[in-house]
Amino acid sequence: MLTFLAVFVVASSLGQVQELPPAAPGWAVLDASWSADGTKLAYTGGHVDDPHKRSPKSMFIYVVNADGSGRRKLNINGYGASFTRDGKNLIIAHIEEGRRFLVNYDLSSDKITPLTEGPKDYFPACSPTSDTVAFNSDRGADIQIYTMKTNGKGAKAITHGPGKAYNPIWSMDGKHIVYFRELGDQKDQIYVIDADGSHEKHISKSDQHNYYPAFLPNGDISYTNPQAPNERRVIVTSPDGEQKSVWPYPSFLLRWSASGKAAFIFIGKGSSALYVSDADGKNVVKVSD
Repeated sequence: MLTFLAVFVVASSLGQVQELPPAAPGWAVLDASWSADGTKLAYTGGHVDDPHKRSPKSMFIYVVNADGSGRRKLNINGYGASFTRDGKNLIIAHIEEGRRFLVNYDLSSDKITPLTEGPKDYFPACSPTSDTVAFNSDRGADIQIYTMKTNGKGAKAITHGPGKAYNPIWSMDGKHIVYFRELGDQKDQIYVIDADGSHEKHISKSDQHNYYPAFLPNGDISYTNPQAPNERRVIVTSPDGEQKSVWPYPSFLLRWSASGKAAFIFIGKGSSALYVSDADGKNVVKVSD
């Protein structure tokens, strides 16, 4: 059983781990994203009875500096947020009356502008190089990945099945999107596609449950790849899917900044928290409660 004060040593080219500062009791973090310049993070967090059974209704959006300072709770609940490329706004998956829909949140004025109608638009991810946001939506026959301008115009599907496509994340150069596809067999798979929806490529080589992928600055890809129930294991692969290393902390999710910093969610006993480290897993700082 994992405990949030335990030290884990995993065979990995990324090095060994350090003892993690504990999360606040009953606290859960669901998602995180970097600003394009790598100085800030936005994340979804809140208090729950069980971090494995968390309800998005109790979750709010937070913004924090990469060193853990300046933490700010925004006056909006949601499940997922992403900085626009200039860092002045967030695209947030807002939850209201059973709907999930995207809004533009102005960080200087707290003004909220609806962009979509839902009812299931979420996992927004803004391009680091253009005013474009990728997101999940059920507006077609099934949940697929769409892109649109950050003003809400020009929405179009870039995936078309089979199954459901989730959690788009951009490459650092804005040319590609990585995501996972749910095929209904509890063995989700990782795919990469060009930003215009062409050249889709299946890259995960495991028939296990693979999810929450992300690009590293050098074009490598990380994703959660548990080998047993409730295991939290993230691997790093080449763009072709060849495994290169295992992230040294048992993590639920891993995100990378353009400068190579890592943000990861660690689930302990009854709580979870967001941490930032160097690319090799060293110099860890807890940035959430």
